[in-house]
Amino acid sequence: MFFDVDNFKKDYAVLKYLIIFLLISLGILTIFLWLAYFEVSSSFDIGSIFFKSTYLILTISSFLIVLKINIRTLVLGRIFVTYSSLDSLLTELKNTPDLSRFYIEGEMITLSLLFIGMGFYFAVLEDKNTEEKLKKSEEKYHQIFESSPELIVFLDKKGNLITVNKRFTDWLGYKIDNFLGKNIKEFVFISSKSRAKAIKNFLNRVDGKDISPYEIELLDKNKRKFFGMFSATVVKNKEGEALGDLVMISDITRRKRIEKEIKNLKELDKTKDEFLNVAAHEFKSPLSSIIGMGQILEKSKNKLSSEQKGYLKVIIKESLRLNWVVKQILTVTRFETGKAVIEREVFDLEEFLDFLIPSLEPLGTRNNSKIKLTKTGKKLKIAADKSRISSVMYNLVENAVKYGKDDQIIEIKLSKLKNDVKVEVIDQGEGVPIQFQDKLFVKFGQLENYLRRAHEGIGLGLYICKIVINKMGGEIGFKNNEIQGSNFYFSLPLKK
Repeated sequence: MFFDVDNFKKDYAVLKYLIIFLLISLGILTIFLWLAYFEVSSSFDIGSIFFKSTYLILTISSFLIVLKINIRTLVLGRIFVTYSSLDSLLTELKNTPDLSRFYIEGEMITLSLLFIGMGFYFAVLEDKNTEEKLKKSEEKYHQIFESSPELIVFLDKKGNLITVNKRFTDWLGYKIDNFLGKNIKEFVFISSKSRAKAIKNFLNRVDGKDISPYEIELLDKNKRKFFGMFSATVVKNKEGEALGDLVMISDITRRKRIEKEIKNLKELDKTKDEFLNVAAHEFKSPLSSIIGMGQILEKSKNKLSSEQKGYLKVIIKESLRLNWVVKQILTVTRFETGKAVIEREVFDLEEFLDFLIPSLEPLGTRNNSKIKLTKTGKKLKIAADKSRISSVMYNLVENAVKYGKDDQIIEIKLSKLKNDVKVEVIDQGEGVPIQFQDKLFVKFGQLENYLRRAHEGIGLGLYICKIVINKMGGEIGFKNNEIQGSNFYFSLPLKK
C-alpha cells in the first residue's frame, strides 16, 4: 500500500527498540548499584565516576524518549534520576563522601527507577494502543481505496504496478494478481495506441513535468473497448524524491458514446439542411412557372367554365402556399449556413410600423380581425433591416389571426424602454397551451402535430423570427394574457 501509515509504524518500532535497550541497561546498572549501595570510598574512584556518568547519559536518553511519547510518570522519574545522578556525580568529584547523603541518594535513585519503569510500562501500552489505532486507520483508508468508483493505480518510479483497487476487476474483468509487478509497457488492458501515450506522459511526470488529464482507450478481458479519463500525480517523500505515480482513471465511455451520437445527429441535421436547401431550389423554378402560367390563364380572354376556373384557383392558391414554404426553408438554410445578409439602416420604427399597417390588414380578412397600432408619440430610432422587420411582423400578425377568435382586435403596441424599443402583438385567442410553449421558437416545432393540426404552416415562422431578431441584437418571447389571448413581443436596441 502507499499510505503514510507505514511511516508511523517505523517511527514507533524504533522507539520500542530504544525502550527495550534502556530497560536492559537500567537492569544491569541496578545490579551494580545494589552491590555497592552502602560502600563509601574516600578515595577518588574513577569507576564510580564512570558509573554515575553512564547513569547520567541514560537519564538524558530517557529525557529524549519523554519528549517523543509525553508520559507524565516517566517525566517524574526523569526528574528524580537527573537530580540524583547530578548530585552523586558532584559529590564524587569533590571527594566528600557522606553516608547519610549516599543513603538518601540511593533511595531517590530507587524511587526514580520505579517511576521510570512505570513510565516505560505506560509507554508500551500507549505504543500498543497507537498500533491498534493505526491499524484501524489503515483499514479505513483501504476500504475507501477499494470502494472507490474510480480505477486507482499506483506505480513505482520505474512504472511497475504496485497496487490497484478492485474496480480494476469489476470494470475490465482482469485478475489483479496477474498484473502486480508488471511494467506499464505490459499493460494489455490499455490499447497499443493509448499505451504509447501513457508511457510518454508517465516519464514526463516522473521528470517533473505537469501533464493535464487526457483520454485513453481501454480493453477489457473480452477485448471490448472502453474509454477512460487518465489523471495522475507523482507521489514524493519528505525530501521531494519521487516514489511513484498515483493514477486515477474515470469511466467516460458513456459520455464518449453520447458525444458520438450528438456528432452523428449534427451530421444528419446538416445533411437534412443541405437536402432541404437543394429541394427548395429545385422546387422554386417549377413553382414560379406554375404560378406564372396559372395567373396568365386566369387573366386570359379564353372562356373557361366555372369548374375550370375553380380548378385554376386551387392550382394558383396551393402553388403560392408551396412557394411560401419554399421561401421559408431557403431563409432558414441561408441563415444557418451564414449566407443570409442583414442590411442595416437607421429609421424610426414607429413611423415604419404605421406605414406597414395597411399591408398587414389583408391578413385579418380570414376571420374579420382588426389591427390597431398603439403609438408612443416618441422618436424610436433603430438600426435594423426593414425587410426583415416586415417579415417578422407578417409572421406575428398572421399567427395572431390564425389562432385568434373571429372579430377580434389585434393590438400592435409600441413602448420605449431604457435602451430598447419593445413591440408587442396581442391577440384575443385562447393563448398557447402549456405543452407547446417550449416548442414555439424551435425549428419545425409543429411537425409532430401535422396530421391533427387545423392550421397551415410547418413550424418555421417563429423560428425565423427568433433568428432575425437575434441577428439584429434583440430578443423575442411570448406570454399568455391574464384574461385571454397571447402576447408575442420582441425588443431591439435604440440607436444612440
